[in-house]
Amino acid sequence: MNRTVVVGYDHTAPSERALAEATREAATRDSVLRIVHAYQWPVAGRLFSQPEMSQEACHEAAEVLLEAAANGVRAAHPEIDVQTRAVAGYAAAALVEACRDAELLVVGNRGTGGFDGLMVGSVSLRALAGVVCPVIMVRGDERPARSAVLAAVDLAGPCDRIFDFAFTLAARRGAALTVAHVWDEPWFLPYNEGDSAFENTAKVKDEWAIRLEAVVQPWRSKYSDVAVTELIGAGPAGAELVEASKGFDLLVVGAQRHGGNLHGMRIGPVAHTALHHAECPVAVVPLD
Repeated sequence: MNRTVVVGYDHTAPSERALAEATREAATRDSVLRIVHAYQWPVAGRLFSQPEMSQEACHEAAEVLLEAAANGVRAAHPEIDVQTRAVAGYAAAALVEACRDAELLVVGNRGTGGFDGLMVGSVSLRALAGVVCPVIMVRGDERPARSAVLAAVDLAGPCDRIFDFAFTLAARRGAALTVAHVWDEPWFLPYNEGDSAFENTAKVKDEWAIRLEAVVQPWRSKYSDVAVTELIGAGPAGAELVEASKGFDLLVVGAQRHGGNLHGMRIGPVAHTALHHAECPVAVVPLD
């Protein structure tokens, strides 16, 4: 796989933030930055009382848009090899195709087809369903960097791909890493009262903490320069992670790949909640 970071760009505010995030990732990874813009020419322009444009004119406009974005990156980061790709057709399909040789895709949470209050645009969700590389969706308000990354793992499933992505990214950024496991609301609470409920909850939490420490330890040894904190939470995992995201620059979650020979990821309830409500960018890592 080539070291290439792909970013979807349409000159909206979310895509400008995605471009900034992708630029940072390309710089820390020593990767090529590929800026992709998809366009559709208004062949039915008269229906909407719009001037008809040729495909050639649309393509030229897209190239101008991309070159302006690329020149901004080159001026600030001359060390980055910047490529541009203008594609006729649907944006999600263009991003999936552009990511076939990439190690990371970065997208905004919505684009030109979005509206105020829309949490995640259809293009971003469709791209997630089609790509085979990790995806960072840039969302949340702009704010000063905290140099802190939060990785959410499910100890009942595979964790290595999340650890590989999160530890490597934290090391590149010089950021602290918090690894969190959130277990469901204790099932036994309705059957316990007072001190008994507290003691049982504390016991289960301690058991999860021991398991988390054991799976993190090999990665802590491998990335000795990364400051690691382990966190055990209880309750609805999505809601707990959304609340925790307020204090981090990036939330990393996993998603299972589609079965068979299909590409892309199946976004589960925890990743879905994070993508729609987290207060920082969210990285979705495909799991085996």
